[in-house]
Amino acid sequence: MAVQLEAALARDFVLPLLDLGVVELLDAAALQAHQVVVVTPLVQLEHRLAGLEVLPRQEPGLRPSRPLPYDLAATARFDAAKGRVALTLANRGSAGAVFRLSATGSATAPRSYTVEAGKQLSDDLPIDTSDFVITGPGAFHRQFRNDPALSVEVVGAHRRERGGLLSVTLVNRGDAPVRLTVAPGPYPKGASRDHLLAPGARLVDEWAVRDSAGWYDVTVSAAGSDTFLCRMAGRVETGRPSTSDPGK
Repeated sequence: MAVQLEAALARDFVLPLLDLGVVELLDAAALQAHQVVVVTPLVQLEHRLAGLEVLPRQEPGLRPSRPLPYDLAATARFDAAKGRVALTLANRGSAGAVFRLSATGSATAPRSYTVEAGKQLSDDLPIDTSDFVITGPGAFHRQFRNDPALSVEVVGAHRRERGGLLSVTLVNRGDAPVRLTVAPGPYPKGASRDHLLAPGARLVDEWAVRDSAGWYDVTVSAAGSDTFLCRMAGRVETGRPSTSDPGK
């Protein structure tokens, strides 16, 4: 029942003093028992104010970044005959790191792996999905998308010399030639590179990342395959100060 707050106060002086101009909803039985349930327009006001909230925005531009103690690597070797994928996670840095594996539609993921500095570990998983993503500290990112018709292995490694290098090793473990394209995203700057690998061939493709403050985002694809993909992103640590991600 809606009543003026003045009437309520006249009947029970224990009620707290509120704005006398606000109409309250009071339960008569509760009033007699000295228990009052109040529903005020303040609730509606709170909801309206919540609708005005704005998420904070990151300031534009680059920010200085201290060197990080991470030097991580991850590889995935798919065995279509056995239906398994062998993962190797390496930590060549000076601090422990946690890798996280995600795989859409997989019953074996997500998984987390803690690797001590200077150590590596391996895991063997069923190929119940063709798309595996491994992330780690320092913006480390690796995506492996398999094509059962190919037997290609891609390994990305960090090197400190010449202001920072991303070393991309391509291996053709199949019995037919394969043409691979290594394409940079927003960084490092440069044109795509095509490589024709004979069966059993191994090739190392180096990318300088000094001009992008160590940051890289590189994708490897295979000619004639709409499925195969390996994406590598992160930052090469050289022991020197860097900047925040120039792509954000």
